[in-house]
Amino acid sequence: MRQFVLHVRHFLSAALFAGMAGLLCLTGDARAGEDESSVRADHIAVALVSESQATGDKARLEGALVIDIDDSWHAYWRFPGDGGLPPSFDWADSVNADGFVISWPVPQRFEVAGFYSFGYTGRVILPFAYDVVMPGAPVRLALDAAIMVCRDICVPQNVTLALDIPAGIYNETPAKQKIAAARADVPLADNIPALRIDNVVVGPDALVVNVFSQYGSDGMDLFVEASGADLYMTAPPDIIILNEDEPRYVMLRVAAPEGIYHLADALGGGALTLTLIHDGRAIEKIVDFSQ
Repeated sequence: MRQFVLHVRHFLSAALFAGMAGLLCLTGDARAGEDESSVRADHIAVALVSESQATGDKARLEGALVIDIDDSWHAYWRFPGDGGLPPSFDWADSVNADGFVISWPVPQRFEVAGFYSFGYTGRVILPFAYDVVMPGAPVRLALDAAIMVCRDICVPQNVTLALDIPAGIYNETPAKQKIAAARADVPLADNIPALRIDNVVVGPDALVVNVFSQYGSDGMDLFVEASGADLYMTAPPDIIILNEDEPRYVMLRVAAPEGIYHLADALGGGALTLTLIHDGRAIEKIVDFSQ
């Protein structure tokens, strides 16, 4: 069954790309001092925005990719799950900018015919940070992005965006607040008092995660990404309350894909990235089994 799931994932991705009559490549450009560069494609609008109208003397600046998705369509997270493809970003043509790091807000879980994928609907803002190679000099942000959007079919879109940020006094744009709000939706890279991952165990047929949530477990979800292993653990977790008198402590059990008879061996001693979501809060924990 595991081979079938992987086959379905890759078949859907390849076939849906191949089935399109043509791949749209759309370009948006903005002159220096403008707040954003934007472009409209099928079922999606994309804008590149900067926190400042000028570079100032900053060695590191922030921006965001604002993606507006048509109603009933969705785009994918960095880990798409059983189907679809994640967005990809190429900054190679940027000038005086390097070291781009994109942050990913919490995604939604989608289910179709027993298969699960992860992504976004409506508006999603992906904040990013980058190094200014020569602080005080102008910057050109140049992005080639491939973004797949899906409903009954999947439509791959390629967009090219460029935004010039001149030298001058640092001056915040209206996008600064959007970027800050988007960062608040990015899972924290550590436990917080209201939500934490206490313990992680890889059993023969399941991943078991003990967690604490100040507000119980209703609506809790867990996304599991396996690095270095050809393995997709996409099933929603079984939520087990260990003590009815203390419902804040729960066990999450994510079953291994069918056909996997020893999960630890299948993981190959690699790392897992766990994203725990509950009650508007999210944390992320990397568990390295190679040590």
